[in-house]
Amino acid sequence: MGWYEPRNPYLHFSEVPVSFRLSSGVGKPLAGLTEPGIVFFRELGFEYRMLDVVTGEKVKTGDEFFAVFNPLYQSLFSGNCPVDNSHPLRGIGYEVKEPYYTGSRVKSLDNDRNVWVHSLKYPFIGRVFELLQNRRPPVNSFSFSEQAFMLDYFLEHTLEDILSDPGLREDLREWILYLKTEDLRSRFSIHVPRQVWRGSLDSLCGHGEVDYDSLAGTWSARWGVDVDSIVMEWVHAKHQQFFRVKNDGVYYDPVMKLSKVEGRVMNAGKTGGVVSMEYNLTSEYGDVEDFACYVGPGEAKAYTLVSKGGSGILTRLSANRPTGFVFDNSEERDGRSFGEIGGEWRSISVEEFLAGENKNEFVVDDQDAGFELADGNLTLFQKWFRKDPPLRRSFRQGGNTSRWGFVITPEAEGDSIRGCYCIEGGEGKSTATWRVNLPEAGRYRVMAKVHVQSLAIGIGRPGGVVNRYTVFHGDKKEEVAVDLDIAIPKRMGSRGWVSLGEYDFPAGEAKVVLSDKDPRRRKDVAIVADAVKWIKIE
Repeated sequence: MGWYEPRNPYLHFSEVPVSFRLSSGVGKPLAGLTEPGIVFFRELGFEYRMLDVVTGEKVKTGDEFFAVFNPLYQSLFSGNCPVDNSHPLRGIGYEVKEPYYTGSRVKSLDNDRNVWVHSLKYPFIGRVFELLQNRRPPVNSFSFSEQAFMLDYFLEHTLEDILSDPGLREDLREWILYLKTEDLRSRFSIHVPRQVWRGSLDSLCGHGEVDYDSLAGTWSARWGVDVDSIVMEWVHAKHQQFFRVKNDGVYYDPVMKLSKVEGRVMNAGKTGGVVSMEYNLTSEYGDVEDFACYVGPGEAKAYTLVSKGGSGILTRLSANRPTGFVFDNSEERDGRSFGEIGGEWRSISVEEFLAGENKNEFVVDDQDAGFELADGNLTLFQKWFRKDPPLRRSFRQGGNTSRWGFVITPEAEGDSIRGCYCIEGGEGKSTATWRVNLPEAGRYRVMAKVHVQSLAIGIGRPGGVVNRYTVFHGDKKEEVAVDLDIAIPKRMGSRGWVSLGEYDFPAGEAKVVLSDKDPRRRKDVAIVADAVKWIKIE
């Protein structure tokens, strides 16, 4: 078969599963055989004889030529392969529907720096080390919902499930495997600095094929850790951990350009997992290092990190949404008191983690059982076939905002899921309700978490936004209007806690209701429902 047939003028290529020898000797390495898996073409010199395809009237126009050639070129050199061009029996080149990542790129045999690690125990380990060596991630062209699906996939699936799931799309599988492999990299970084780990991977390149057991034994002796135990736990791990994080301080010296962060982390999930902080982020030439720690279920840790930049925590493949915590409110201090660059993790008790929490404070978040939404703008048909509120990528996503939508954001309150609901200004038909069961009668201060946000693309902070709450206390109720321009001035950012007043409450149920009412019914203004708390003051 050539690159075209009289009735089907399309290019063909094959992937060879075994070593082969070319009679011409072209492409033959010193060993005499071409390596398995190389992509080759049925006829030599295809790139020079493309003109013959057109002039021979096998492909009649330049448009037809590029329609045939571009999918092949993209598959080989850019890693993108059109779906319908992936199998000759389905009609190669007839229609390009959707690009997806193939997981492979053509490289010269002489320039291939990878090494293959083989193992009978872990047949897939070669692919894992290939991903560990190649620092560039696969192509990511996934939708927001697909990215959310991939993170949720880790909650119930091990590595074996990832590799064997017949219902998993190949492009999703490739990216999920990459994320899983990055978790292994983080687990190693707990014991080995990133630069040492990277150097160890680079040193493998001259060895060709490597036995995994021998490699694990060598590294275990070198680093003083059981490498195979780390890999085994990683292989069988599901990621049902989620972390509570308390920020005890972020300090910054603008002259020395040093930052110091202190805080606590507790794993409130079912499985153990890795949390890490990346530091040296603002050094002009420095490499990023991982400050990582494994936290088992029910365990708590305290951390201190002095660095050239970076003050957020990454929870990797956890059930936290989003997976990162960013601490952006820093206090200026003299960096000479920070100590040496580097960090420390230490174990603490759960009681120490919980220290400082107000036992007289009762918080209801939008993910709690006491929270309820009412969509007053739905049609009868929408009410009949009602679905969960749509997930939005951000406040400023645009689109239909006449019903409540859910936004995951690190700026929101929450435990495993930090998010909030938003809706455009309306007539007051849609509401959000927070209910709490107060254990004691007394006087309580009621506070609400508010956000000043626009729902439209390309529009900054809106002005004149007023949140309208109703506080129910006993058999009474109080209407409260919160002018966000006054409550959250621009210098304070775009979110914060505001007081709804102090009231006398009996023991038992109390509630706060937020209305979507906006006199101007502005579609670009977000009415945001996040969290409410009751604080006993008497």
